[in-house]
Amino acid sequence: MRWLRWVALLTAFLACLAPMAHLLELPNKFHLDGPMWLAVQQNLYRGWGPFIGAPTEMGGLILSLVLLAINRVSAQPALFFGLAAVAYGGMLLSFLLLNAPVNEAVNRWTPATLSVDWRWLSLAMGNRPRTRISLRAVRLGGGGRGHPAEITVSKA
Repeated sequence: MRWLRWVALLTAFLACLAPMAHLLELPNKFHLDGPMWLAVQQNLYRGWGPFIGAPTEMGGLILSLVLLAINRVSAQPALFFGLAAVAYGGMLLSFLLLNAPVNEAVNRWTPATLSVDWRWLSLAMGNRPRTRISLRAVRLGGGGRGHPAEITVSKA
């Protein structure tokens, strides 16, 4: 089962890519004018959700639950895999409640219908990856011992 922990770690790493990209590009996006910002939002991120975000986050949740079930008799691994599953659940919930409605609205805008509050929205959108990255840190962290590759799998 050690290989499954490595797959879970790789999945967690892949799930971090899109939010980290959002966070790292945020300072540069503040310098864009409205129509350019809208073009970036509508075109640059196409495909991240269905091809990277959803598969890695749902896959990570499933892997964490499987590893939790396998390690349920060992308190410490079960705790860390349970925490990872809760973090994945929180990320998916944050996407459904925070990201999805805003993404839908932004995808309907045109430069002519761009909201007058687009700069505020740009800042608010920049905070969403921080929330999701915090949840990913919980999943990847755990004081070092929560690292999926370092947890001893129960033989039971």
